[in-house]
Amino acid sequence: MKHISRRKFIAYTTASTAGLLISSNSAVIARDADVFSLMRLHPVRFVAGLVFDIFRSVVVELAKDAIVSALYSGHRPTGVRLANSHGMESVGDFKHPNYKASAIILGVSDYEAHRRRKLKLLLESELQGNRFRKLVEYLRDERIRIKTSEMEYSYPIGLDIEPDDLFMLDYFQIRSNTETHYKNLIDLTGSTAFKEWSV
Repeated sequence: MKHISRRKFIAYTTASTAGLLISSNSAVIARDADVFSLMRLHPVRFVAGLVFDIFRSVVVELAKDAIVSALYSGHRPTGVRLANSHGMESVGDFKHPNYKASAIILGVSDYEAHRRRKLKLLLESELQGNRFRKLVEYLRDERIRIKTSEMEYSYPIGLDIEPDDLFMLDYFQIRSNTETHYKNLIDLTGSTAFKEWSV
């Protein structure tokens, strides 16, 4: 019998309670992270794996616009079923509010309505906050710039960055050693979410 950690058990229980069962036609094969494949993920999904440390938050499909609207108006939809995704959408295909709605429905993040962004993700625990701070410090120290969907150009991370800013990413601007930076971020945050990554 395969053993799962208490954390994964709680995550799976939460997801199934919310009606977010993995569809039978999207089987997931567990194996160690292939960093080159992770680099093809949309950066918001990579950030989610680092901060939330839950595999399901990396591969959950984007929620429908109706779910975003319901959450924005203060109603949590019930009985929502979200399947797994490969998570490799192009910048133009990725809808930030829809991903945020998926994370909210999964129960990995709290939120508040936001006029421009529709939904603003809020971290739920000190552990998530610590991972976020480590991520931001690393990006600053390594002078990795970010480009968000709200900005025309990439920019260095400032002291006023909020968690939701990293859930508005279009891309990281990494000049070299991208694979090393991805590995370092996984190690630094202690994320285990990518242990289950499969392409």
